[in-house]
Amino acid sequence: MQSASKSSFRPCGLLFFALLLLVGRTDAADGLSLLTNVAQVKRLSSDDANRRYPVQLHGVITYVNPATQMAFLQDKTGGTFFVADHSTGAPKLIRGQSLIITGETARGEFAPFVAGKNNEPVAVTAVQAGQLPEPRHLLLHESANPVNHSEWVEIVGVVRGFTHVTNAGGSVEIDFDMSTARGRFQAIVQEPQDEPFQPEGLLGAVLRMRGVYGSVFNRHRKLIGIRLLVQEHSDIRIDDPGTDHFHEIPIRKITSILRFEPGTALRLRVQGVVTKQESGRGFYLQDLGGWLWIETPQPGDLPPGTRVDVVGFPSSGEGFPLLQDSVVTVIGKGNVGIPMSLLPEQALAGKFHGALATLRGIVVDRLMQPGNQNVLVKSGDIFFRVRLSGEPDQPMVSLPDTYSIVEATGICVNEFRRLPISDPEKSPEYGSVSFHLGIRSTDDIKVIEPPPFWTFERVAWLLAALGLALFLALAWIRALRKRVVVQTAVIHEKLERETVMEERTRIARELHDTLEQELSGVQMQLDAVSGHLRDEPEAASKTLDMARALLRHSRDETKRSVWDLRSAALESGDLARAFRELFHLLYPNSEPTIAIKITGQPRRLPPVAENNFLRIAQEAVNNAIEHGKATRIDLTLDYDRANITLRVMDNGSGFDPDHVPSSRDGHFGLTGMRERANKLKARLTISSAPGEPTVIELVFPSPTTSDSDPAA
Repeated sequence: MQSASKSSFRPCGLLFFALLLLVGRTDAADGLSLLTNVAQVKRLSSDDANRRYPVQLHGVITYVNPATQMAFLQDKTGGTFFVADHSTGAPKLIRGQSLIITGETARGEFAPFVAGKNNEPVAVTAVQAGQLPEPRHLLLHESANPVNHSEWVEIVGVVRGFTHVTNAGGSVEIDFDMSTARGRFQAIVQEPQDEPFQPEGLLGAVLRMRGVYGSVFNRHRKLIGIRLLVQEHSDIRIDDPGTDHFHEIPIRKITSILRFEPGTALRLRVQGVVTKQESGRGFYLQDLGGWLWIETPQPGDLPPGTRVDVVGFPSSGEGFPLLQDSVVTVIGKGNVGIPMSLLPEQALAGKFHGALATLRGIVVDRLMQPGNQNVLVKSGDIFFRVRLSGEPDQPMVSLPDTYSIVEATGICVNEFRRLPISDPEKSPEYGSVSFHLGIRSTDDIKVIEPPPFWTFERVAWLLAALGLALFLALAWIRALRKRVVVQTAVIHEKLERETVMEERTRIARELHDTLEQELSGVQMQLDAVSGHLRDEPEAASKTLDMARALLRHSRDETKRSVWDLRSAALESGDLARAFRELFHLLYPNSEPTIAIKITGQPRRLPPVAENNFLRIAQEAVNNAIEHGKATRIDLTLDYDRANITLRVMDNGSGFDPDHVPSSRDGHFGLTGMRERANKLKARLTISSAPGEPTVIELVFPSPTTSDSDPAA
């Protein structure tokens, strides 16, 4: 059989199925040996079968569909599939005929089979009466072996259900849903119109069925199911009757299941009340003495309290008895009874598997999934689940919150595992390793005591919130402290500037009123004396020249100091602005040319440092004009991250730095510049030579906000 669909063997589908199997090349290859038995055909690989080996087989027809002439042939080595000519006038095949078929091998969708040449039906000759061979009885471990494909076999199974199907040609077939201990299969029985077949009384019966093994396969050429093609009713034998005879089976107590009792039949009959149903699987049954799990293929709703009559095959699960392939008859309503109040140790022992029980505990977790909602409960040192099962598309329900104390009523379901055997002479046993309580609705779980307000989660959230608040407070305090430090530095600098401004205004006023006038008077007297001294003209002249030079220098210095102390340039602007105002005041004419260049990002320095920068630049420019006779002076102020550099370069006549007149000779400028550089802890470099330009460079390390005044 080459089709995976249920309708493959109906008349309209069989032809289509046959055409699918007629695949392969149309030309038979020359030189291929003739195959004369089924085993040779089945031994071919898919590629070899596609080479179109010539075939001539002699065997007996085990199954035939008269409408399509689709048939199966069995010889002494096995069974195979073929399609004969079903046109008008062609001989009709009958099951049991002995015949010879001639054709070629074809690959097939599942296994090799026999096809006619050029995709025509196979040639059938020497048709005569024959006799069906004895079918091979399939043992349980053989039932799922693909080698059985197209074989004439016998299988024993239990009727789980059936369906009447009418084909397009008007013929009727019955599709039986059968089961064995190794799985399920479908039996398709043809029903002639002149011989109606009533299968209603076979529900639950054990049938021995003869037919052709049909493989149900997928697109990967792998077996996924079994269909048994049964030709006639005579191919079915009843080993154990169905529902028509169930009333003859004595009713047993649930506690006696799997115990030996005289007169025990193949199947057992019990009666009781349904305590919980698992949709699509079965239900739990309880009588006055015990409880039992019932597996049944029958659909239908069995709410708790339904009283039923059950006939099924006894089986041993992993540590507990059950009935399989059960036929259920509703006989009325009953009382579920009072659930057993169990301790978790009793439930874990496994003795109450399947019993309706009540347990208490505290909810420690919730495991919520569609169709399977659970709460994890702790009672003493034992954890167990309270499980509400249902369909995946059912809406989620509300179950108790964690830390609630609950009382749950449901079916105690244990998980059993095989225990290790220390004594090899003893029989293996199963032991319970865990259990859960299967509840039927939210009414089966009651909150005895709601969770306390201060749960672990709430305490954790509170601690997290306090920790976050503390972190934010510390961060705010740190930011505030930084801001206070910055504001303190600003206030300190402002106070310092105001103090310096006030002090130099006072000094400027005093210098202007006293020192400058006195020095001017001294100079006038010395000039007068110089004209009257005749006796020692050279010595007097030399002394007077030195005094005159000293007084001129003092007067110039006084003017500069008065401007420096009275000016607010450094208070209202930076060094660049102060330089421009200073040189505009001292040298108002266009000669010499003084160019000022600023590089980097300008920033303010401590007041004393800015003042010394200004005085050093002033002295360097004055020396270049007075002594070097320079006509152009380039002043550069460079701000980088590490240093502030002042560079003064002129085009004057230059001098020898190693032979500079000392202050005793009336030259105080270079000495003063070095003293100011030392105050700043800066590096002063003087580069010059006679007839060459002079370069004076002051490098001052850049102070930070918290640095103290370097000149203090």
